[in-house]
Amino acid sequence: MSYNYNRATLVGRLTRPPEIHTINEVKRTTFVLAINRNHKREDGSTNTDFVPVTVWGKLAGLAEQYLQKGKPVLVEGRIHVRAFNKEKETKWITEVIGENIQLLGVKTQILSDDEKS
Repeated sequence: MSYNYNRATLVGRLTRPPEIHTINEVKRTTFVLAINRNHKREDGSTNTDFVPVTVWGKLAGLAEQYLQKGKPVLVEGRIHVRAFNKEKETKWITEVIGENIQLLGVKTQILSDDEKS
């Protein structure tokens, strides 16, 4: 029996407009979510985490069309860690590979990787 489980659910705001790339004829959209932590510092300010998110294929096209800087969004997906070498040093990147996106606000819309029709 396997005990592996990799799921992430995040709610935050986009820090900038999504970036769109095409790799081997497959669309990839990346964006960063700013997520405030629940606890506050002694001075009353909050800590914020900045989480990179990548979505692929049709979902990337939908993200490009609907996501905007500052807008709240819920992302469901999996955590992905990868390494690369730069200047003879190994660098690590941790990101979320988005599989579902839900726009939050007055009119809710769900964008899903399952909508491949």
